[in-house]
Amino acid sequence: MLSSILLALLITWLPASVAAETLVIRNATIIDVSNYGESEADIPDAIIVLRDDKIIAAGPASEVDIPDGARIIDAAGGYAIPGMIDSFAALNHQAQANAYLAMGVTRIIGVESTRRGPLDMDSNPSPAIHWLGEVGYEPAPLPDLLAEVEAEKARGAAVLLVMYRVSPDQMPAVVARSHELGMPVIGELARTGYVEASAMGVDAFVHTTRYSLGLASDELRRGVDSEPFSNDLGSPKWQYYQLLPELASDAEAVRAYGEQIAEGGAALIPTLSLGYLDRPGHANPWDEPVSVIIDARDIHWPADPQTGEHDYAPGKAEAYKNIAAAEIKLDSGYFAAGCRYIAG
Repeated sequence: MLSSILLALLITWLPASVAAETLVIRNATIIDVSNYGESEADIPDAIIVLRDDKIIAAGPASEVDIPDGARIIDAAGGYAIPGMIDSFAALNHQAQANAYLAMGVTRIIGVESTRRGPLDMDSNPSPAIHWLGEVGYEPAPLPDLLAEVEAEKARGAAVLLVMYRVSPDQMPAVVARSHELGMPVIGELARTGYVEASAMGVDAFVHTTRYSLGLASDELRRGVDSEPFSNDLGSPKWQYYQLLPELASDAEAVRAYGEQIAEGGAALIPTLSLGYLDRPGHANPWDEPVSVIIDARDIHWPADPQTGEHDYAPGKAEAYKNIAAAEIKLDSGYFAAGCRYIAG
């Protein structure tokens, strides 16, 4: 029944010719997700009315009338939530857009890269896509960086990813210009520390493995800055990654670091699904009903359809499993320290 409710809520993303009828969901509990999910204003025995491409009414059954002639879905005591947002998501073609919608994701911050493939802005139906621009992978003088910020906005960026080679003296101006142009800023950093960047107004940080860099030594941080995407197990990035279990075991340092990030106000986007297959007891994602519309050839490093496991290069399986366990421990500590989270 929950899938029926999600499907009904996704009517808002269908073409108007398909969504022209009035649809009512009754006997649902609307989950209040405001204040980062900490509010307690859920609405039991609720009615939701959708017409054309909009939700036109929602509230207690005693306050919302059911229009004559509406098609009614009985939620039978199930739950209704707003469309979910994936704040760091790839979308390459229509099948993936359909899969997002089928799972209740109605809005994404869309990323593209060599590994993730090009972002498909033309799928229909599709989640609403907020394209993620990018600056700072290569070092540049501040005037050039600011010009890149403006160019990304002109290309259609709605959110800006600021990367490793933006220095602390450049970051405030980059953040300020991005905000002036209406683009929130996500940081994936090295030269500027995460605590500093949070205080400078960066809105969010992405990847537990990346925003935990502030727990490591300056030497490792400089090494990650020099080769942030190295796959060599002997590289500084991998030395740092393999140190994560030890860093996660220092609960006091994790708590203090989390408190400093939280004080600055930046949210965290952990992207923990990247390590899902490395955690004990995980399910085979190909057993999910939505997998029938997904082609493994369209996924960077997919799970084996039979085993549900990754096909690892020699020597990396144990390293990835240790990293995945450390990520959970780190984010649990950051959350307890007051950090706010955004799904991605």
